[in-house]
Amino acid sequence: MANRTTLNQGKMVGHGRGAVPQRIELSATGLRADSAPRLAARLQELIGVRQVAVNLISERIVAEFDPDVIAAEDLVNTLEADAGVELSRTLARWHLPVDSLACTSCSYSIELAVEAVAGVHGATMNVATNSLTVEYTPRDTDLTEVREAVEAGCA
Repeated sequence: MANRTTLNQGKMVGHGRGAVPQRIELSATGLRADSAPRLAARLQELIGVRQVAVNLISERIVAEFDPDVIAAEDLVNTLEADAGVELSRTLARWHLPVDSLACTSCSYSIELAVEAVAGVHGATMNVATNSLTVEYTPRDTDLTEVREAVEAGCA
């Protein structure tokens, strides 16, 4: 069987601890003090969301979630559709684990593959932690394509 880089689907192999959380950081324009608590509560209502922080000063929303239960796309869609937050021209950062790196050169291949996805501004692979940080524009990026690029990056 050939070595293949695959996305960690949230399983901590051999530990029985459940899903490895992922974190998404979103820039959001127009956040108001009166809407921040409602926004955080709305996201925390979603099954699979573990923690939410809304920072009015930096206009950032950070959510930690279980990727086995909810997708990053669902968080973005909820913010835009249900909560009325404007994300179309902002930059988001998605931190996700990558499992089974076959070699260190795979990290470069993964970065190139992910950066080729429309709407992605940058991808940085951390070999020491087997994690990938992707900077992208939510409205312009299909996160399914990002996942597929990771899987194909070092096939």
